[in-house]
Amino acid sequence: MGTTTSPRNKKMMMNLLTTTEAAPKKFRIAMPPPVANSLLDVDEYTLDEATTNDNDDAEARIDTPSLILFGLHPLIKEPPLKKMCEKYGEIKVMGVRSAFASRYGHVEYTTVDEARVAYKALNGAKLLHKAIL
Repeated sequence: MGTTTSPRNKKMMMNLLTTTEAAPKKFRIAMPPPVANSLLDVDEYTLDEATTNDNDDAEARIDTPSLILFGLHPLIKEPPLKKMCEKYGEIKVMGVRSAFASRYGHVEYTTVDEARVAYKALNGAKLLHKAIL
């Protein structure tokens, strides 16, 4: 017993076979703000703007000596960032990684209190025209 295809199904099958694929969509990547080379080639970074957030909740929020710094500029380098973070306490481990069009850093201080001091100073502050989260 043979199967028959309805005219509607034939039309749908022909559309599937003859349809050309659409061109892939181009995604726009948000580029970071431009930074002068004189700001990048330094021994230690300085914050553009101090934090404006009310960071009095550090006691409740920070219960580990590890901090993750999100929103770093893609051109940021680890040694000057480390020197900047050392102002807030002794660093055991530090690393900077890339993710898409920005960077993030991991800083582990020796004590929770040092991490809280760093959190209060860095959360919401601007470094190379980008806010650290």
